[in-house]
Amino acid sequence: MHSERTFVYKVLCCAMLCCMALSIPVIVVADGVRTHVGQASDTVSQADPLRDFALRQRRMSMSAYPVELKTMGRALRIRSDYAQLLPIYTETGTLYMALRITKGTNWLNGLPRGKYFINNQPVTIN
Repeated sequence: MHSERTFVYKVLCCAMLCCMALSIPVIVVADGVRTHVGQASDTVSQADPLRDFALRQRRMSMSAYPVELKTMGRALRIRSDYAQLLPIYTETGTLYMALRITKGTNWLNGLPRGKYFINNQPVTIN
């Protein structure tokens, strides 16, 4: 058990050093306090909440195939040449739903009013 902890500790230290060498920001959690380890120096400082939020931002996934989107009132027309699973994100970047569409024309009704991102394209439902 002790040797497993030592091995994990060594792997984490190596990973952190590699991230610092590649100028990748590293956030360390110790005793419930998040700290940011700087890239250029070995100093440790308190994490900036805005920068911490930017580091946690996830990239929105998108479908591998292109789609054509058009809003018609509260309905959304989606045309695709492929059957696929299409993720729909809210304005804040939260996954709202994953929509399974078929080849051809698909209609989506019932989305609440707001701004969405479908295949990294902004769509507004009025």
